Amino acid sequence: MSASYQLSNVREVSKNLSLLVKHSTLLNLQIDAKHAFLTALVHIDTEKNLLIVDYAPNNELADKALSAKSLNFSGNYNGIDIAFITQGLRKGQFRKQPAFATGLPKSLYWRQRREFYRIRSPRHRHSYLLLNGADDEPQKLPLLDLSISGAALFCAGDIDPQIVQVGLELPEQQLVLDEIGSGQVSVKVVNQCPVNRNKEALGTRIGIQFTQLQRGMDMNIQRYIRMIERELLQKLDGN
Repeated sequence: MSASYQLSNVREVSKNLSLLVKHSTLLNLQIDAKHAFLTALVHIDTEKNLLIVDYAPNNELADKALSAKSLNFSGNYNGIDIAFITQGLRKGQFRKQPAFATGLPKSLYWRQRREFYRIRSPRHRHSYLLLNGADDEPQKLPLLDLSISGAALFCAGDIDPQIVQVGLELPEQQLVLDEIGSGQVSVKVVNQCPVNRNKEALGTRIGIQFTQLQRGMDMNIQRYIRMIERELLQKLDGN
């Protein structure tokens, strides 16, 4: 694993691990060459240098995990490859359920694959695709999530989803990213699915792929993603 993706700052490691706890991210816990099982981080306490891990699915694997000197964790969170090593486990309880306890890892492998990493755009961020149809007035389609390769948009119930049919290519549309800026993108519609709440139809989720980006827009997208990541980490930190 490349050292350039290795995080060793205690605060940064703990914040990223907190994301895995919050989203119940499944991790592979490798005991040795023959024994492994899926687990998840359930709690982190930075003051006590404590990481709580969900228990093994059976007693045999639990005993092997408890007797191992070091354990390898690996997984994927929103397109980010994750790996870390802990030095031994001890048996404990969390919320009256069996759990493993261990110290925080000294380092964390956190490799973001740019083409797959996708982040949700918060509602308070006024980011959207300004869709310029040939015959209709421009339509603002709010951004639901974003990656360097595409995005998901919300098409409200009062907008005809046929204006963005699957397979349709839309050249030179305007992508507006709150606080970052705007620029032209050419897109292809790749999927549609209904958005419902309590069985009530709210609109349509439109998945798009970027086929061409105006110069500098790839950097703007990455800046926007980093801005949202900072907001999420600040919330976890209580700021």
